[in-house]
Amino acid sequence: MLHAYTEWKNLSIRIKSLLQTCERLFGALQINNQNSYGASDEIVKDAKKIFSCIQLFKSNYEVILPDNVKNCLEEFIRDKNGRFTPIQPDQRKKNSLEEIKILLVILSNFESEISYYFSDTQSYIRKTVEIAFAHLQRSLVVDKSLNLSNPWKEQKKNKKGEFVNLIEPDYEKLGAAHLLLHKIWAFKSHADGERTDLILSEPENPIFIDKNDPLYKSIDGLVLTEWKVATPKTYQTKLKEAKDQAVRYKFSSLYPLELSKYCYLILVSEKRIKAIKADEQFTEDDIIYRVINIAYNPDLPSQESREK
Repeated sequence: MLHAYTEWKNLSIRIKSLLQTCERLFGALQINNQNSYGASDEIVKDAKKIFSCIQLFKSNYEVILPDNVKNCLEEFIRDKNGRFTPIQPDQRKKNSLEEIKILLVILSNFESEISYYFSDTQSYIRKTVEIAFAHLQRSLVVDKSLNLSNPWKEQKKNKKGEFVNLIEPDYEKLGAAHLLLHKIWAFKSHADGERTDLILSEPENPIFIDKNDPLYKSIDGLVLTEWKVATPKTYQTKLKEAKDQAVRYKFSSLYPLELSKYCYLILVSEKRIKAIKADEQFTEDDIIYRVINIAYNPDLPSQESREK
């Protein structure tokens, strides 16, 4: 999917650049009141080359494109093919400014519609992340009921060989690995405000997300997350710590792959923290902070109902 997003972004830039060129041409013609058939021909050629690129884009990516994008492409190519027929080498017909204006209006409207549909990717990423966290929590419940091995509640050995409880970086990696199953790349903010991979990096040796990584080209979304271990007594303090760390991130969305202006604060606890609502979130400085409680040793729903 990322390849399709990147390819469309390049096409969108090309269309907008052609529109800007034409604006300058029209302005010059109004001042000088002259004809410029040579320039007109070149502009029409570029417009028709763009149409060919749009046809190739549909052919290459129609299998993975959202339905609304695919339908828009099919309709555009079918209805406008006659106007964008490639110019023959021996064609000598001069193109009028009216022809240019018609082609530009068609391309401009098409670009706006496709870009609008692609912008809905943000909503898709949010829904996928919510499903991923719900899946994680339900898996923890199922693992307990079936008495399966549960890495979230296991202990690990420290450098002295002693068994100790898992700490926040451990849960960060477990959570990031789970989100990756849903094609979501979870990252945290670095001290410099950059993206840091949660799965591979260590606090003292952060590994920054690389656009050239084959994995990066295979995922559906990047999401900023901050993880904290909490209890019913400490969750408010931990929540503030997570938010303060998330604030460091300089939001510079990789349209439309990265979930912009939206981050997740995850509080990991042994039992569910009842004070945290299922849909809890708050907004500060136009950033939406979604609060998620992951209980690694939760009571069964039936037992929680009796406690209420």
